Amino acid sequence: MKELNKLLDKEKSPLLSKEELKLLLESYKELLSKEIIEYLNSLIEIEFSVIKDYISLNNREILTELSIYRYASIYNIYNRSIKLIKENNLPLEINRFDNPIDVTKNSLNLSFVTRSKKRINAFEYDYNYYSPYKNKIPEYYYNRNLGRITIYQTLESKARKEEEINLILEKLEKLYDKDIPIRTLIEEELIGYNTPFENKVKIGLLEKRFTELDSKKDLTEEEKDEIKVTNYASEIILDDMGLKEEDFTTDKEDLFNLSKEFTNLEETKVKKFTNLEIKRKIKYI
Repeated sequence: MKELNKLLDKEKSPLLSKEELKLLLESYKELLSKEIIEYLNSLIEIEFSVIKDYISLNNREILTELSIYRYASIYNIYNRSIKLIKENNLPLEINRFDNPIDVTKNSLNLSFVTRSKKRINAFEYDYNYYSPYKNKIPEYYYNRNLGRITIYQTLESKARKEEEINLILEKLEKLYDKDIPIRTLIEEELIGYNTPFENKVKIGLLEKRFTELDSKKDLTEEEKDEIKVTNYASEIILDDMGLKEEDFTTDKEDLFNLSKEFTNLEETKVKKFTNLEIKRKIKYI
């Protein structure tokens, strides 16, 4: 019993070892059916993704109340992701921090002037992520949270690029027009109070962005590589989870994040479960 209490210590990381999970599972053998015990054991053995529908919705809801399910699920998501990447020989680096797991690719950028590495994000799993409402949950309430998964994808879209250029031109036209009072700009753009100097800085940044997009005709080899790697990785991961494009909806929290400059070249989609959030961060180039 002392060993089990140590496992369930609130200060301990929820990412337990396989041996610790097996010990915890033993304590449930008299409480759960043989089928559920086998299911939980399969999660620990990472035979399939916990996100896939291998049990009924009713059984899943019941299991979320048990600590063994939370710990087995976190272990499953974390280690199955690593297994998938290794088995498919994806050219990605697995940065195994305590939390989160971070999967990236460093694309070497060579030039006569500089030799640097560009970071390509592919996958993240933050099992300590909480919703913005976590402070409203009483401390004594059992933590069922499994965190947040983020899947990154880069796509080529000439249509979105054109939309972005038009959006920049519209913003510039409003900023150039000195007859429009600052108050109107605030109401229309929700950009807050801007001094003439701040407006000048904003114009400079928009002009620079316009030039970059308008002058760029073809994808670089790095961008082609980024598209190839992120699409391959996201396809494999989503398929393993049993999720499809239509399972995700536009992330309203991201859409109304006023601290972020609106752009047609970024999109966030989300799939929310009772205790898990899966986000797809899509970038268009």
